[in-house]
Amino acid sequence: MSRLNEVKPRYTSVFESRYEKLYTLGKGNFGKVYLAEDRKSGEQYAVKVVDKKMFKSGDQKQHAQREQIICETFANGLSHKNIVQVHDVLTENEYIYVVMEYADGGELFDKIKKSRGLAEPIARRWFRELIEAVEYIHDNNIVHRDLKPENVLIDKTQSIKICDFGFGNVVREQHEVLSTYCGSPFYAAPEMVTATPYRGPPVDLWSCGVILYAMLTGSLPFQGDEMPQLFQKISRGQYTVPSYVTPDASDLIQRLLCKDASERITAKDCLLHPWLMPPSNLRCSFLTSSQLTLSSRLTNFSTRKKVGVFSEGSSLSMSTLLETNKGPLKPNMVVSSATSMEKKSMLPSSRFFMRIFKKKSQVTPMDGTHHDEKRIIKSRFMGRFKGFFRSSY
Repeated sequence: MSRLNEVKPRYTSVFESRYEKLYTLGKGNFGKVYLAEDRKSGEQYAVKVVDKKMFKSGDQKQHAQREQIICETFANGLSHKNIVQVHDVLTENEYIYVVMEYADGGELFDKIKKSRGLAEPIARRWFRELIEAVEYIHDNNIVHRDLKPENVLIDKTQSIKICDFGFGNVVREQHEVLSTYCGSPFYAAPEMVTATPYRGPPVDLWSCGVILYAMLTGSLPFQGDEMPQLFQKISRGQYTVPSYVTPDASDLIQRLLCKDASERITAKDCLLHPWLMPPSNLRCSFLTSSQLTLSSRLTNFSTRKKVGVFSEGSSLSMSTLLETNKGPLKPNMVVSSATSMEKKSMLPSSRFFMRIFKKKSQVTPMDGTHHDEKRIIKSRFMGRFKGFFRSSY
């Protein structure tokens, strides 16, 4: 045997020959996100490692393939200052490695949780950056479909970066009709929760409206004791903007949270809205803590933990969810508007909401083309849904 054959390779993969994993940043259902260092340059990156062996369905595989395509598109030319830059995408054996810019300022989610709502000037600046990023992906026929504060990062310059295209898709044109109902329930548009064929860009703009509401109030606009009740309110567009939100900001929220997708404001028109124009001294009003009430039940900005909704590799259908949660639930009460006289009323969280919010909320319903799953939910309101609540990475 030659000496060459006796020498063991130093690295087991091309990825490991280029990058050194330093520590884990987060954990998902199908892998982890690491902080890694380029062995040559010493530059640090966030690396999402997807283990394809963890896929339990064709839907999960399809979402991973779509994300890989989108990330490769960004790695090969697409770039925007408010979108996490993708440096490399490697596929080796059973793993997909997505090497991305490392934004070390944390998540928008954590900023809202800490402050219980943001001062209007910083909310305006960050929201404008968010819409500029959304406009860019829409102009390039990409839809995100899971915009939420957890997927908005802050970089070292205190600018925002959207990330995680796990539910994203490349469409042939912006008017293409889609039928995969996915994302996170509290940020889902009416056409999502009613299983109606939809266009991607308006869905993203609805989610942006929920994010803006959360940024300015520290709570979420749509609330319900049970998921069917939540979906009813979303489908009807039932919400209230607190009186302390300025008129221009309130008007923009209403244009974004428009029940009729065809009349919902676009990203381009959103950037021309008066509230996103350069602020005047009169409009730069800060929100004090006494003006804000944090909904600990539905926003859970004070208690939710990182990463996916269910434990690793788990899945839960909508029918199972409804069958196992019959009867009234008793989550924490919510105060819908804020004054100095209001007090939070706290009741024990139900098992249902503890399960949903023990980790950050994200769900993947079944694609409309799959016929081997349970398609009709017996619940009167949820009868139009198909195999909702399948976990994703």
